[in-house]
Amino acid sequence: MVLKRTPTTINTPIELFEIIARYAAQDKHTGTSLACVSKAVNLWIIPILYNCVDLCTALDIQLLQRTLEGPSGKQLALHLRTLYMGIFTAELGQIMSEICINIQSVIVPQMKARWLIDLNPPNGIPWLTILGPLRPLHLSTHGTPVLKSVTHLRFPSDTPNGDFGEVKKLSFTHFACVYKPIKRGITGHIYLWDVIQLLLKMETIEVLVFGIDLRKPTVHVSPTEIKKMEEYLRNLEQKDRRVVVYTSDSMELKEKMTNEEFWRYAEGVISTRI
Repeated sequence: MVLKRTPTTINTPIELFEIIARYAAQDKHTGTSLACVSKAVNLWIIPILYNCVDLCTALDIQLLQRTLEGPSGKQLALHLRTLYMGIFTAELGQIMSEICINIQSVIVPQMKARWLIDLNPPNGIPWLTILGPLRPLHLSTHGTPVLKSVTHLRFPSDTPNGDFGEVKKLSFTHFACVYKPIKRGITGHIYLWDVIQLLLKMETIEVLVFGIDLRKPTVHVSPTEIKKMEEYLRNLEQKDRRVVVYTSDSMELKEKMTNEEFWRYAEGVISTRI
């Protein structure tokens, strides 16, 4: 399990090779190639490759399921920290719910959020991010048991519909959503009031982030109503140190942030108020 040293690299510390290999493995294709170099390099690279898994095609599902069911499946499952659920199956969900005990973050498009029903790892999902418009989405502990384990819940583009079910069983410490005035009846405009009131009553809440997205003009929600909501959010930010509000000017920047960057930003804003 020792790397073969060439005359030109004989004096280079093995630790340096490891650092370079780990850095290069951030690119999935490069990492896959590096994992085949030697057993030693494979031990460095495999945890990185399985740290963040993107499921985007049926082939991705097939390969991951075959790996997790293989002789090294349980060991490899321990490395999985972040999961993007662009596609999913109940069968894979059952396997992951049994052996993927270290999942930290799940990212799922709104239209695929129903698959969360099939994913309930032993230690839950601390960070959950749901992408896209949320009009049809009703998120509740009754249909999605794993929601009880979520501490950081983020909706980068919209406001969710619903009361989240059994509120007393929720563990939210961080919550973020976006106010986007769209057509009345299917809009976060009317949901946001109720969501905020529910969240403010939760003793576990430490960070509340609300974006105000007015980049696309609307004729379905009056300027008076929009202004009323803006003023309410701004006043709430002044009264409650846990609340952070950002506007359309920085919306694109926030949307590009990773979850780590986004929550670090919010916590940083709050820390300046102490």
